[in-house]
Amino acid sequence: MGDDGAEGVHIEEVDEFDEVFGNGADFMDIHLPGDPALSARETVLLKKLDEKLNAITFQLCDCCLEEGFDLNVVDGTCSRCRNNKGDPVKKWSSENKVNPALEVPLCLRGLTDMEDMVIARVKSYMQDRWTKG
Repeated sequence: MGDDGAEGVHIEEVDEFDEVFGNGADFMDIHLPGDPALSARETVLLKKLDEKLNAITFQLCDCCLEEGFDLNVVDGTCSRCRNNKGDPVKKWSSENKVNPALEVPLCLRGLTDMEDMVIARVKSYMQDRWTKG
């Protein structure tokens, strides 16, 4: 067999829609501007913002299971739990059954990484350009 009979390959010489929509050749010579939409100063500021956002971490208290920013966690215990001496039990502990821990609903348990990314809060940047014509 020659090249014409290659298995799984279908070659159609004429596309019936080329007359209506064109074949796309007019898009081959589009000149996109090389300059970025952001100035150099804005780019530096954006990189600094990214660094600051990446430096933010959640802290977790092992006693009350609270998770958040600036909990002042020392040895796995937040400042609120350290200050609460707790007569028999600490106020926000699991033993008292009032901890503010977030429970993941059954429908959200076992998500794949892709599913988790789809529903996650994100920060997006988009360059928007327009031209006359």
